[in-house]
Parts: sequence; C-alpha cells; structure tokens
Amino acid sequence: VPIELFANSVVQDNINSINKKIQIEKTLEAKSGDLEVYINFDLPIKNVDVNQNNMKLDLKKDNTVIAEIPLGSESLTSSFEYQNKSYKYDIERLNFARNQEVEKNQKLYYYKVTIKDLPCNLDDSYNLVLSGNGFKNAVVENIVLNDYSKRIFLGNTISEKEKEKNGAILFGDINKDGKVNQVDYDIVLENVSSNKLEYDLNRDGKVTITDLSYIKKNMNKIQGKAIVEDTAPIID
Repeated sequence: VPIELFANSVVQDNINSINKKIQIEKTLEAKSGDLEVYINFDLPIKNVDVNQNNMKLDLKKDNTVIAEIPLGSESLTSSFEYQNKSYKYDIERLNFARNQEVEKNQKLYYYKVTIKDLPCNLDDSYNLVLSGNGFKNAVVENIVLNDYSKRIFLGNTISEKEKEKNGAILFGDINKDGKVNQVDYDIVLENVSSNKLEYDLNRDGKVTITDLSYIKKNMNKIQGKAIVEDTAPIID
C-alpha cells in the first residue's frame, strides 16, 4: 500500500473517531440522571436540627465540592448552583419501614436524599462524602451516570444479609480510625453524663448508656463500603 494512501486512511480513521466522540458528547449533554442516597440508621438517631445532628452530605465533581447538604429536622427541598445552572435536591426523614416521614425529636431510621437532574457528560463521575460525629467519613467515589441513575446505601451497622447495613458510616468509631474497639468505648465512657455532641451517637443531647450500647453493637467491626446500584435508565 502506498505511504500516501496509508497515511490518508489513518487520518480519516482519526477524524471518524473524533467525530464519533463529539456526537456522543452532544448526546450526553442532553441527558441527566438522579442520585438517590439512603442513609440507614439501624441504630436510630433522634430527628434533631442541623446544628445538633452535625451531619452533612457533600457532592463532589473533579475533587471540588459542588453541593453541601446539611442533614437535620428542618432540611427539606433546596437547590445548589453549579456552572451557572440550578439543581434541586429533596431530603426525607423516614421511619423503620421507609413509608412515613418522622416528626421532629422522634426516632429516625433513614435519610433519603435525592439529587435531581445531574448532567451526564462523557467520562464524568461524581463523588459523595458523608461526614458527622461518631463515625469516619463515608466516601463513595466514581459514581457514573452515563447509562443509569444510581441508588446508594450507607448504613451505621453491619450485616451480611442486608445491603442497607453495610457499615459505611460505622457508628462508634469515635477516633475515626476505621474500626470500633475498646479505645472508642473508653472515650465515651469517660464522657457519660456530659452533653458533648461529638460523643452523643443517638443525637438526644446527652451522653448516656445508650451511646455505649451503640459502640457495643459495632465492637471490633471495621468500616464497610457503600452499596451502589442502578435504577432508571437514562435516555435522550
């Protein structure tokens, strides 16, 4: 094959590849997907305000926080700005059966956070970070929405039989070293009868034997990982 023909063929292949990628990117620009996050409290917490709860969910893209979502009794529907566009999210506080909203100061078993209509650009991915008192940050990386919206489960206990109980937010890890052990127990024991929020695992405003029992529940456990699953297909 003459060199000129071979070179022309290579150039044309490159052009076709570039055009195909551009077409895919244009298609994806018109697509959007949702992130649905279930935060399970098998060890329930009190449905208190944002300041007392001291828990938040960060949405990150390219290592930049694009949304900070505080979790508490007063947080409902809100929005955030990213690249000159507004995106909405909803927060629900649910009972054990996940079928009813929980009133303020009642036992809370789930937060359900739905972040809506996020853009699905080629090779883009999102990260989530859940932070708060009494557990090491839960980090969920490389969440890709190109084909499907996603549902994510994070739990504060561990059970191999239930995906919600994955230990991603392992309650009782006071020193945030990724495991619950006697060190954590002793720290909370020394602060029983105080009102220090960093040791108040069930968010009832005081450090009691209940908080110690939460640590006992997870004693000698190691932090687990969130479960990510596909939900609705993302179509043009």
